[in-house]
Amino acid sequence: MLSPSGLAKRACAAIVGLALLAAAPLALSASAAPGPQEPLQGSLALAVDGSPVDYRKDQTVMTLADGHGRMGRLFVTDDIEAKAPGTITEFGLDDQGKATPRTMQVPEGGKLSTASSVRPGLKQAPWRLKVTYNLDGPQVPRDRITGANGFVNVHIDVSPNPVVAQSAQPGPVPLVVFTVPTSVTDGITASPGAVVSRRQGQLLAIAVGKRQEPTRFDFFFDARNCSMGSFLLASVDAKDPGQLVEGLRSLAGKAHQLPDQATGGVSKQDRALIEELKALRDQEHAQSPKAIGEKTQDYQQAFLGYMSAYVGAYTDHLSGSIGSSTQMSALLGAAGELKGDTPLSRAVDDLANAVNAMSDAHEHDGAAQAYDDAVRQIERRGSVGMAQRARGWSGDQLTQGERDYKSGQDQLQNAMIPYSMAYTDSYTSYLSALTGGSAGGAAGLKAQALAQTEAGKASNDALKDNWRKVEAGLDSLAAAREHTGQAQAWQKVAQLLTAQSQQGKGSDGSADELSSRQTSVSPGVTRLLSQAAMPARSLAGPLGLDADKREGQAVAGLVDSSDMVDQMVGIADASAQLDAAALALMPAPGQPSPVLVDALQAGAEAGGSLGNGGMTGSDFLTPLNRHTASSNFLMVIAQG
Repeated sequence: MLSPSGLAKRACAAIVGLALLAAAPLALSASAAPGPQEPLQGSLALAVDGSPVDYRKDQTVMTLADGHGRMGRLFVTDDIEAKAPGTITEFGLDDQGKATPRTMQVPEGGKLSTASSVRPGLKQAPWRLKVTYNLDGPQVPRDRITGANGFVNVHIDVSPNPVVAQSAQPGPVPLVVFTVPTSVTDGITASPGAVVSRRQGQLLAIAVGKRQEPTRFDFFFDARNCSMGSFLLASVDAKDPGQLVEGLRSLAGKAHQLPDQATGGVSKQDRALIEELKALRDQEHAQSPKAIGEKTQDYQQAFLGYMSAYVGAYTDHLSGSIGSSTQMSALLGAAGELKGDTPLSRAVDDLANAVNAMSDAHEHDGAAQAYDDAVRQIERRGSVGMAQRARGWSGDQLTQGERDYKSGQDQLQNAMIPYSMAYTDSYTSYLSALTGGSAGGAAGLKAQALAQTEAGKASNDALKDNWRKVEAGLDSLAAAREHTGQAQAWQKVAQLLTAQSQQGKGSDGSADELSSRQTSVSPGVTRLLSQAAMPARSLAGPLGLDADKREGQAVAGLVDSSDMVDQMVGIADASAQLDAAALALMPAPGQPSPVLVDALQAGAEAGGSLGNGGMTGSDFLTPLNRHTASSNFLMVIAQG
């Protein structure tokens, strides 16, 4: 059994494709009811006095697709901003894909947000994504990659979908993002135009492509028990790096908020519980940076103490000519000091304790995530039957945490061996230069040689390469402890739910409450379902699949209101990865990645811009919506 976030991530286990038509925020509100049928003359707006009203619309379209690229329901949100209150006519799609006018009233202040949905099969994705894999040379299907050991090449092709009209010049910038756990590999090598960053036990690979033309990328890594997280395909129209990054963050925010559209209200019985869970979540969030910061500092001191004791023991066993690399007889002598009560054995124990404590500090992050998941679950579905599920999630997270921590310890141990060898190589070289190559007098110079070794780490390629492996092991331990933190939090959630039920305040086990809960959730879902019926034909998705072969096939499992919420949750779970990509592309304000700067500079040569309020052709649903300034598109592609 998996946690709510785990359910969505497992459901989307392999590829999350994400495409943005343009770049901007969008929104939601359900007050947009279909208006009277009128000539399809394009969107328009009239003020209260009958005069024309100038306005712009920013659009977001999100969907969950299966592993073959067949898109499910489209969730459309529009943010409208007018210069004056009045009446606006925009167009949606009916069940047959026909443009249908919708009349809306813009309130005082000139801002309106609407939400709707479109049944599958009526629209195609604006970008096509093809991912192929090679294992130790030959191309293999994805299922051969999962669990494999060897050299992996991930080859990615992304290109505009010729069936879908692109926005005006210079056009959107495509990005491809995917993750690989640090427990799988120590590092990823990428082709030009890509950025690789490290985040919470994951290696995040980001490729920034060319506007309006096919782009290819390759990523390489040595895998052990290979697994991969989400793939994101994004495109954002932007004139500068700041706009592009802001567009990614805006889409991430919209995706995160999507499940809230299905909420018809929370019962009074569950509101107090939600507030208590939020308080617990906020408490964990507040404790996390302080605990991690303090334990990280303790670890750094323990690590330096270990290296000092290590090279000290090594130095004590040096003899004769030192040479410029590790003297194996001295290394073996130092290894003998791991037994008994020696400075080296004590330093090893101190380092092990510091590593464990630093890893344990990450339990706060896991607990905060679990409490947040619990809040969102209750808000979306109520607390009916949740106590039992929470206990199951707790057990699953505890098992995974224990398993992953043992694996992380093995990974760290295997990384420390080559790092220590590289360290003694560097230390020996500095010590030899200080002593003139002789072991005589080495003991009195070891502190100076150690300081030089530490100072030279940044320019030592062998140390840097092996240190990345050490960091990967530490990240794996931290990620494992996040699972442990989730286990503890879910156990607490189960206790709170059980206590609430026993006090007669909760919804666990009450048939009447279950009925009211299902009724209370239904308005948002029903509203979004109202525009289209299922099942529906499939379409050519971003993986470039054969549309003709899939014509008329049903998209299974995406029909009822519960599944609709699951779709929304699956989409929402992609938001964190997009936020991480935005951070990697601009780590600090005004400091974009060179890869991002180069991509935008190449696109600027095409000329033109996107975003004027009267532009036509950028609306995802229909060109009749002539005031669409930007349109973001997000697709989560579920595998397996």
